[in-house]
Amino acid sequence: MQIKNILKWLVTFTVIGLIVWFFYDFHFKYVINEYQAKKIEKRLQDNFYNNQNSFKEILTFSKQFSKLENLEFKENALVRFQVYDNSLDRTNYDSNFIIIGENSIFDVLDINFLENNDIEVILEDTVLSLENWIIDFEGEMNDPLIKKLLSYNEISLDQLQQLNKKLNQINCQGFDKNDNLITLRFIGHWGESFNYLIPLTDQTKRVNWNKLSDNYYWEHYRNPLFCGWTDWKKIIKQDVLITASQK
Repeated sequence: MQIKNILKWLVTFTVIGLIVWFFYDFHFKYVINEYQAKKIEKRLQDNFYNNQNSFKEILTFSKQFSKLENLEFKENALVRFQVYDNSLDRTNYDSNFIIIGENSIFDVLDINFLENNDIEVILEDTVLSLENWIIDFEGEMNDPLIKKLLSYNEISLDQLQQLNKKLNQINCQGFDKNDNLITLRFIGHWGESFNYLIPLTDQTKRVNWNKLSDNYYWEHYRNPLFCGWTDWKKIIKQDVLITASQK
C-alpha cells in the first residue's frame, strides 16, 4: 500500500512538473523576455537623453571615414569588423567570404589589396587570388593584419581605438557606417538587437524607426534569417561583463 502511495505521488509530481515546464517553455518565458525587452527600451532611451552631447561627438568623429561595417567590441579585448570589396555588387550573393583571426581555420600570413580590387590571401603554403570578396576579422588590437585591413577604407588603428572610447561613453558595443546610415548597437547580437540610428541622407528609409530627437532614432532590429529567440536576461548579464572588461 505504501509503495502504491509513493508511486501515485511520484506520478502526480511528474505530471505537475511537466505542466509547469510546458507553460513556462511555451508561454511564460516569452512573457518574461518581453518584459526584459521593455526594460531595455527604457534604458536605451534614458541612455540617449543622458548622453546627447556624446552622441553628437561620435557623429562628428565618424566623418573622418566613409565606411566601417559590422564593427563590434567584444569580451577579452577582442574586436570584430568586416571589410567589403568596394566593387562588390551587394545584391549578388556570389562572393568569397574570408575569415581572418580568432575564428579562421587557416593561418593567414598576409593580405595584399590589388589595384583591380582583387586580393591576394597569403597562406603558409599557397597564395589565393580572389575577387568579389568579404573579409570577416576577429582578433586583438595588436594583430599584425589589423592595420592593413583598416587601411582599405583609409582608417587608422588610432581612429579605431578612439572610436572604442567614444562608444564606451555612450554605452554601445557596435558601430556600422555606410553611405546612408550610421547604426550604433546598444545591446544584442547579429540576429536581434536594440540600435541607435542616424540617417546620413534625406533619402534614407525610416521604416519602423522610433524617433528620439532631431536626426536620432532607435529600433528593435530582428534579422529575417534569425530563427531562434533571444534571452534578454542573459544578454544583459553579458553586456555588463563586456562593459566591465572595457573599462
